Amino acid sequence: MIYRSLLIIFIAAISAGCSGLISSDISQQCSEMLAAAETDLDNAKAGGLSDAVSISKAAGLITAAAVQKQFEKYEGCVDKAQRARAFIADTVKK
Repeated sequence: MIYRSLLIIFIAAISAGCSGLISSDISQQCSEMLAAAETDLDNAKAGGLSDAVSISKAAGLITAAAVQKQFEKYEGCVDKAQRARAFIADTVKK
């Protein structure tokens, strides 16, 4: 009986530790992707991306990603930052 209790505590501790690592990995990815999206937008503006609608859409996605980061919704942050980067890349190609 005591071994079973110890095993449950051990598994719970390992699970908690692993979830923390996953969370920190995705939070790091969010931070990196958000910084890259902001850099892409700045470079696009400096390179002559003058389409106000495109700039607004990309900036809106970046802002939404930053808000999600603040609320620790890292998956949404990564998704929005990736979409912003893809949108900027597509807009610059045109």
